Parts: sequence; C-alpha cells; structure tokens
Amino acid sequence: SCPGCGRPERGESLMDLLQYVDLHSFMNKMDPCTKFFFFIAIAVMTSFTRSGPALLLILAFMVCLWAGSGILKHMLFLVQKIKVLLIFIILLWLVMGAFSKDPGPVIFSAGSISLEWFDLYKGLVLGLRIFLMIGSFYTVILTTNFSEIIVGLRKIHVPYSVAFGIGLIFQMIPIITGEFHSIIQAQSSRGLEVEK
Repeated sequence: SCPGCGRPERGESLMDLLQYVDLHSFMNKMDPCTKFFFFIAIAVMTSFTRSGPALLLILAFMVCLWAGSGILKHMLFLVQKIKVLLIFIILLWLVMGAFSKDPGPVIFSAGSISLEWFDLYKGLVLGLRIFLMIGSFYTVILTTNFSEIIVGLRKIHVPYSVAFGIGLIFQMIPIITGEFHSIIQAQSSRGLEVEK
C-alpha cells in the first residue's frame, strides 16, 4: 500500500482493513474499558458540538491518534468507503437549508428557495460529525480484540451474557462488512457495475 494513501494492497480487502489490527501501539495496549469510555466521550462531544473549528480540532486529535496507533491507512480507507454517505448527508442538508432562510451571504436564490453559505457550512459540519462518530467506533474495533471487549466489560461488572453480546456485535460488524464486500466482488465478476 502506498504510504498514508489508504489504498489496500493487492489481496488486502475491506475485511482486512476494518477489523482488529494486531499492533503494539499504545491504543492496542489500552484497557478496553478506557476505549469504550473514549468512544462514548467522542460520540457525546460530536453530538453536542455545532462549531466547525471545534470539530476540526477533534478531527486533528483523532488523526494524531490514528497515526500514533498505526491505523491511519485503515481510517483513510474507511473515508473512501463512506464518502458517498457523507456526500449524501451534506447534499440532504443543503436541500433542507434551501427552503429556510439563514443569515449570511446568499449563493443562490429563486423565489422561496434560498441557498446561503451558512447552509453549506452546516452541511459540512454535519458530515464531519457523522464521520467522527463512525471513526471513533471503528477506532475501538480496529484496536480491541473480541476477547478483550468481553474481559473489559466483565471488569466493570457487566453480566457475562450482556458482555458477550456486546463483544459479538463488535466482532460481527467487520464480518458482515467483509461478506458485503465479497458479494460486491461476486456481482462485479458477473458483469454488474456495482462501483457505479
């Protein structure tokens, strides 16, 4: 893989890039409970943060964290895979914003439809918030083994059945993602233009 570009090497699939990565980074060695609280903290912060500069600061922190943990290429690959979702969210917000009046310079105006720069700003902020939530979740998946999740939850006295269920969810998401990737490859080999 080219350094830092996020493109998978030959033979390296989405399944390989979005599941537990066995590295000797500080994030891999961190207690699973701490990682859960980290995920919850980032999710809550991004849910309540409406400021673009504050979200960019959180993103800069996350990029440093991913680079230090050795999973930056995995996260860049994730961006490539969810870019359609992020673009859709931004466009959806622009359409919703076009039917409401907001302060600031107008990009386009026709009758009751008015698109302002503030609508574009809000769309970008919303897309960044969604990416940070997904990114923090995948950070936990990429740096925490299935068994560590269960052990970590048991340390804080979560019942075994609940801990196993939560651990299984974290284990199943990469498996489902991998199966989805296999289906896409199978359909592509039959001539269906899935990528478009």
